[in-house]
Amino acid sequence: MSARYGLAIGDSARANLATALAMAAAGRGIDPHECLQLARHSDEQLLQSFVHAVTIHETYFFRHPEQFDLLRQIAKERLRARPGAPVRALSAGCASGEEAYSMAIALQSAAEGTSPTPRIEVLGIDIDDESLQKARGACYGRWSLRQPLPPWSQRSISYSGEDAGDVSPQYRATVRFRSVNLHDSFLALLLANDAPFDFIFCRNVLMYLVPTAADRVARHLLNLLAPGGYLTFSPVDLDRIPKAASHPDDPTFLCRPIAIRNGVSNHDASPGQDGKSGSARARAAGRISNGRHLGEMLAEAKRLIDGGELTRAKAVCAELLKGHPDSPAALFLAAMVEMESGSGAPAERLLLDALQRQPDFALAHFALSTLLKKQGRGSEARARLVRLSHLLAALPADAVLAGPEEITCGWLRSVVNDHLNA
Repeated sequence: MSARYGLAIGDSARANLATALAMAAAGRGIDPHECLQLARHSDEQLLQSFVHAVTIHETYFFRHPEQFDLLRQIAKERLRARPGAPVRALSAGCASGEEAYSMAIALQSAAEGTSPTPRIEVLGIDIDDESLQKARGACYGRWSLRQPLPPWSQRSISYSGEDAGDVSPQYRATVRFRSVNLHDSFLALLLANDAPFDFIFCRNVLMYLVPTAADRVARHLLNLLAPGGYLTFSPVDLDRIPKAASHPDDPTFLCRPIAIRNGVSNHDASPGQDGKSGSARARAAGRISNGRHLGEMLAEAKRLIDGGELTRAKAVCAELLKGHPDSPAALFLAAMVEMESGSGAPAERLLLDALQRQPDFALAHFALSTLLKKQGRGSEARARLVRLSHLLAALPADAVLAGPEEITCGWLRSVVNDHLNA
């Protein structure tokens, strides 16, 4: 679970996993060890039962209401400045959907009275299919509605009884849900058709991830923001989030500068709580790239590589690495261009850089072993394959590996074994 999803498995989660394993084994009439092997190799139903056991489902509408008030305020300002501009939002780790619908309600409230009417799109993503199914149903009990609704959202929920409320159709129509793993190093490519986002909420998520996964997820999400967009965390995540400029009224709202000219961002020149302007905080913290968003650039680089347009692909990859030098996905695609061009040394350096940032990047291990073998460095290539074999052994056969193609663990495992046994 840690390797695939980045989840931190503490004592409580281990106990929940043990219970889920025992129940699954009993339900199938098999030994728990056999049940565990099925989960490791191919059984998505078992994997989902384990995911549901270790993920936290505590959520409700308008949790931390002050954050939704600020979201609404910022959206109103945006729509006044850019009438009719579409607004895209992402609820990352959306659980059963309360947060995603709360975002949609706040954004539609912000758009009231504006002309032309803007298109509002909210995407909720999570790894728990059971929670996503509930989210799509948009029907909630009183526990999800225990926070008093803001005055500007009173018509958003229609109560069908004392214990249930349905999200009104006008809000449901703006929200979609997808099963997406936040820990995937190619997250930007997975969401390329949906990004960039004006607003991203990722609240009460990082605390349940191992530190390296939390850092990776936060940086991936920053790269999915549109220029001038905001990534919002929960107050308890403040010690886990990367250094970046934030909204002067709330440090949990990280912003992506619109542009930097002569070292000064024109997005936020006002002083924040620390007395520094947003541009000064951005310079001190390290700038976020202000070009096209990461997913769009990754998709273009992949298209050019697939089409054999290596000169253009190399130019796009150079732009990618300039804006996103620490992205394993960008480093991997740049390495593919170098390999296709016959430039072994630069490709090796790029793959090693990608693996330094993401040691479990299976396809980078495989590409590096292939490169080493072509260079006549057979013993090094074999050592890399052995290392990769151990990494793949811990993953389910049908797990889709991080990378530009949908390659499963089982397929790559068989290829690696063929190479090792040749």
